[in-house]
Amino acid sequence: MTIKTFGGFEISELKKVKFTPKEIEIITYLTLNNSTGTLINNLLDEIWYYNDEKNPKKELSVYIAKINKKINKIGKISSKNSKLKIYTDNLTCDAKQFEKFSNEFLHNQKIETGVKALELYSGRFLPNINNNWVENYRFMYENLLLNVVKFLLTNETDLVKKTFYLEKLIHVGIYEKINEDFGELLFNKRQLNDYIPNDLFNFLFEKDKLLRNPRYICISLTLRKEINIFKYLRKGDFATKKNKYTINILLEKNPKINSQKVVESFIKRLTKDGIKLKHLKILK
Repeated sequence: MTIKTFGGFEISELKKVKFTPKEIEIITYLTLNNSTGTLINNLLDEIWYYNDEKNPKKELSVYIAKINKKINKIGKISSKNSKLKIYTDNLTCDAKQFEKFSNEFLHNQKIETGVKALELYSGRFLPNINNNWVENYRFMYENLLLNVVKFLLTNETDLVKKTFYLEKLIHVGIYEKINEDFGELLFNKRQLNDYIPNDLFNFLFEKDKLLRNPRYICISLTLRKEINIFKYLRKGDFATKKNKYTINILLEKNPKINSQKVVESFIKRLTKDGIKLKHLKILK
């Protein structure tokens, strides 16, 4: 049985089978703890919303019966010595593999192991489930992702590979942690001489707006002809290409001057070389 939890829940052998949010929590929690088994009371404490008018143990039994009916061709949840386990051939889970490869990579620093970890991370852990235990696991996985990406970026010079690593940060919700940990490495004080993907650009822009003191000014620039925009950007700026003549840019703020002056300085660098602008808009 192969369980997918990053970017959404799925059992690979049962792609057409739909599971309720509570069923997803039960299956995932048991999967993550399947080597030792899970005490029934621990499962109830972690994922159940207690209700005085209902018997949570009875409800759990009902859910397990429904799950077993759905997965009966490939496995079964069963209780032994007050512990629940999923009994199936070769139970694997992307989250457990990601954790394993990430910890191995951070210990032995073999690049191929780090890349394997990143390839498994296809989105946030159980993105549509809100519960304390899920948030705790999500936070742990995001921190592992940050540490893996940080190390890979430090030791990589190939721009295509660096972009692949950076794109994984789209799935990280703790933007302040990125800002704090990556500092000059990500935001960079190193010049990027190529456009970053639109998704990554939008991620940086939207998350930056959530900060108490945003570090970027976002502008949309439409030119009358194609140019090498990187000739006019500073270290720390980012650009993404919307179409042949339209470019969105994140201009890093300067704490010593106001935002308007930063934009005016950028425009001055362009017009000094005779570059004509068709349209310029500051994006909010």
